[in-house]
Amino acid sequence: MAETHFKVLLFDLDETLYRSSTGIALKQRQGALRYMHEKLGVPVSECEAVWRREFQKTNQTAKALREAFPSTFDIDTYFKYSRIGYDLLHPLPIVRNFLHALPLRKMIFSNGSRVHVMNCLKRLDIADCFEGIISSDEMGHVCKPQADAFQIACRLAQVKPREAIFFDDNIKNIRGARSLGMQTVHICGDVSTQGDGPAHHVVQKVHQATHTLLLFIVSALHGDPVYTIAA
Repeated sequence: MAETHFKVLLFDLDETLYRSSTGIALKQRQGALRYMHEKLGVPVSECEAVWRREFQKTNQTAKALREAFPSTFDIDTYFKYSRIGYDLLHPLPIVRNFLHALPLRKMIFSNGSRVHVMNCLKRLDIADCFEGIISSDEMGHVCKPQADAFQIACRLAQVKPREAIFFDDNIKNIRGARSLGMQTVHICGDVSTQGDGPAHHVVQKVHQATHTLLLFIVSALHGDPVYTIAA
């Protein structure tokens, strides 16, 4: 039988390593909506609907607004409105301990900017758990769930897709990763969704995917080929 060695764990950030209940996602979206009204001229009553419509196309707010308002969107001004709410994040010892216990390289793979990722990781006290960050800065004008984004991530992590285990809360991203051959773990946040979707495995919270669970995923989920943790 063929043997596949897993070499890296790729973690989404927002709503994967911390939950939406922190309120930071809502606060940053409110900042984006204010930007849309004050700088892009979208009526207040329409901002939410326009944001939802455009976000569905791209899965990233900055990219969505850049494409929808190409002549007026300014990324630096947008960040001034949207890079807020980090005081709502606090250290998560249970997540930190989980990450440190994992025997593989670990990298962040996020549609957010590098500054956003670092702000979050520092507030969560887990920045030192990761050897690198793959963010919108590295991906340019592509983002998850586009195939090019996953290929960029694999190139930067120096692995083949089948050598990576990918953690994300977004089903579209899970589907995109699996289509390229990655093993996938969906952080569902809601036990009622655990039977749905394309992920190889589903947990409610990231720290529930313990070392034992990862070993189960890579060794017991498939009989051919044999999956092992690379030393």
